[in-house]
Amino acid sequence: MTRIVTGDDVRTAVIATLTTHLPNVLDDLGDLELPTVHEAPTVDAARLDAAALPLLVVVTTGFASAPTRDEAGVLTGVFGVLVEFFIRSAEGTYGATARDARRYAAAIRTVLVERPTLDGYAQDVEVVDEGYDDGDPAAARTFAIGQVACLVTVWDINRSGSFYTDPTSTHVATETVVTVQPY
Repeated sequence: MTRIVTGDDVRTAVIATLTTHLPNVLDDLGDLELPTVHEAPTVDAARLDAAALPLLVVVTTGFASAPTRDEAGVLTGVFGVLVEFFIRSAEGTYGATARDARRYAAAIRTVLVERPTLDGYAQDVEVVDEGYDDGDPAAARTFAIGQVACLVTVWDINRSGSFYTDPTSTHVATETVVTVQPY
């Protein structure tokens, strides 16, 4: 049976890694709250309840480049991933909100850089960009949106049984079975 890696599998691995390791990094920063992970891959920022913040949304954008095949025929895929966050500053000032947005982005980036295998699931994670936005200009004093963009390299995306793994990993890839039958 062949297991096929999807963008959802990569998203699940990113969420699992952030959920496990982000609390420690946020503790090091002092006063930032642990964000809730929004399970849907999209969110309407205009309809967010302040009680739901801070909020983390992980979105996969599919392949960042065409998969490559090594000499043994094993496919490697590079997936684009956006980790978006929505925050509200308790201090109520533009400066505090902008500072907190940069600190959340740094915390997320730190976890992804320090855990480039996503705890054994991926071959590598490369952070390629981070940004911050005030979202609604009228709420800029207390509301901000940010994102960390990365590339996640997964070896053996059409898993044949043996694949890169970290012996300390607790992440289990989901399994998809595809059966093709003639009409």
